[in-house]
Amino acid sequence: MHKKVNAGTNENEGLQTDEYQRYLELSNQIAEQSPALVKGWDAQGNAILNLGSSADEAEAALMRMYEAERRAANVEIAGNLQASYDGFAK
Repeated sequence: MHKKVNAGTNENEGLQTDEYQRYLELSNQIAEQSPALVKGWDAQGNAILNLGSSADEAEAALMRMYEAERRAANVEIAGNLQASYDGFAK
């Protein structure tokens, strides 16, 4: 889908209407979860993502963001373990 949307403006360059709407929805969901991938916003307020020029680059960028978020969640869980144990042990 990404190849049929202008990477600088989010303009549709060949997708069916429903495909384009789905593309915008997915882009906005990714932007919400991974703000570091947003390179700008289009005139309608939809996220323009910086996913690279190929599917491999996009996949790698998404995987890096996923791993960083996973590690951050693990740190948060580890930080709460003592408090959880203290609450359970009482």
